[in-house]
Amino acid sequence: MIGFLVGNEEQWADSKNFYINEICVLNNIQQNGVGSSLLKYLGNILTQRKVDAAYLSTERGKGKPELFFRKNGFVTNESRILMTMNVS
Repeated sequence: MIGFLVGNEEQWADSKNFYINEICVLNNIQQNGVGSSLLKYLGNILTQRKVDAAYLSTERGKGKPELFFRKNGFVTNESRILMTMNVS
């Protein structure tokens, strides 16, 4: 296996969305189009399933994750925020 993408489809009040929980590609073959191909394949499946949007959480800044997702059509949704709470 050289990479994978996992997530789950969610039925919201007025739409169907897909949360991308994880996308991984082996370090030594990154930047060869594998991750982009995974996202394109996912997009085809989601279109067939009539899913309205896919979303994810990643690091802010000019790091590799944010740049990769922007290159593949993701944008920052200003109406959503990610909040966390430490439990220990």
